Parts: sequence; C-alpha cells; structure tokens
Amino acid sequence: MVVNLVIVVLLAAVPQWISFAFGLRTDAELAMGSSAIRIYALCVIPSGVNMVLTYYYQALGREFISYMLFTLRSFVFFLTFSLVFSLGGIGLFWWTYPCMELAALAVLAIYNQRTGSWVYLNEDDSNVFRAFVESRDADLGSVSKAVSEYLKGIHATAAQSYFAAIAVEEVCAVILGQPFPSNKGYIQFTIVPQDDGTVTLHLRDNAKAFNPFDLDVEGISLEDGRGLDALGIKVIKNKAQEFFYRRYAGFNTLVIRV
Repeated sequence: MVVNLVIVVLLAAVPQWISFAFGLRTDAELAMGSSAIRIYALCVIPSGVNMVLTYYYQALGREFISYMLFTLRSFVFFLTFSLVFSLGGIGLFWWTYPCMELAALAVLAIYNQRTGSWVYLNEDDSNVFRAFVESRDADLGSVSKAVSEYLKGIHATAAQSYFAAIAVEEVCAVILGQPFPSNKGYIQFTIVPQDDGTVTLHLRDNAKAFNPFDLDVEGISLEDGRGLDALGIKVIKNKAQEFFYRRYAGFNTLVIRV
C-alpha cells in the first residue's frame, strides 16, 4: 500500500514526464496524456487490492470468488464502463479504469458481507505441523523427533509416520546437499492432516532449481552403495498416493500425500 501510494503521488505530481517518456511531445498531447495519467492513478490502489485478493482466494481454494473478481474487473465492468465512457470521447474514456476496479471491489465487499467473511480462514489450525530447517546448522534429528511426536498426537498410521520420517531424514538431507544462492539456505517443512484421513507433506526450499524426483532411482545398488541418496525418493514414487514437484517464484516446492 505504501509503494502504491508513492506511485499514485508521482503519477499525479509529474504526469507530463511520464507522457513525455511515452512519446508525447506537443502541448496538446502532453495535456491529454497528463489528464489520462492522473485519472489512471486513481485505480492503482484498488487494482493492487483486487489482484492480491484474486490470488489470495485462489490460494485458499475459493475458486468461485477468485474467478468472480477476475471476471468482473477484466471483462464485465471493463466492457460496460468502456462502452459507456467512450460515448463521451477520449477524455472521459480513461475513467473506465478506476470505475471498473472500484465496482469490482464493491461487489466483492457485498458478497463477503453476505457470506460473513473476508478471510475465509479456519479459526483453528493448531493441528498443522511446521518446522524451519536452516542449511547452516540443520538438525534433522530434532525435526524427525518432533515430527514423530506430532504424528503420534494426531493418531497417524504407521505408513504415514514412515513416509514422514523418509521426508525428513532422506529427502531433506538430499535437498540440503544442493547449492544454495547464499549462506541463508533453508527448508520449510509442513504437515497438514486432511479430512479423508491422509496427511500432506509440504517441503519448500530456496536452493537452486532441483527436482528430487529427477534422481536416478533405477541405479540404486545396496551392495555397491550406489544411488543411496535416491532411495527415499524411490520409496515415495512407489508407495505415496500422490506427489509432485514445482519450481515457483524462486523456490523448490515438493508435495507428498500419504
């Protein structure tokens, strides 16, 4: 919000500089451009709020709200206001942008008021396990012990405890063996129990791009000691109900459901 507010002030204070940067040179062009930029500046903050909320609801699995907000601002209200304001000429047309953002936000506010929530978060998430492992002084033993106690507390099955132990002791060890962009490497380890009795293991790290599932699990040999670092990955591939890897926003993310 602070950054957006600074941008709004700059847009309103020196619109002619921005107009000049876009190739407007004559007095008439600069006047038209300055007016358009000042009007457009009004939509910067509501636009930022709408975009953040769109991704927020998507992350929560509230697909309807996310899709509704995206559709309203990028199609319904954009088309409606652009058709109306275009009748008044180019000077009036620029009001399309702040009006569509504010209208979409207003509809969202009405919807959330009727449903009784803006955040849609569960009140109690104390049954979620979280651990933070730093690459410099990683203590996987203590994490493994904490995971074991947590799973015992939620009455996890023997198979789920086994997979969690593999994820901590073997998969995390493989990840920590990868190069990190700085000496502040870390792994975020989370366990989330699901309503269907399964648990989901989430691992996120800031190491350089590395997909553990790309390790050669066919070349493992216990007799020769080959590929032992991929042994845990092989077990996960063969026995887990679901697993996938994704590189996103500079992080490696690994999800395992057992």
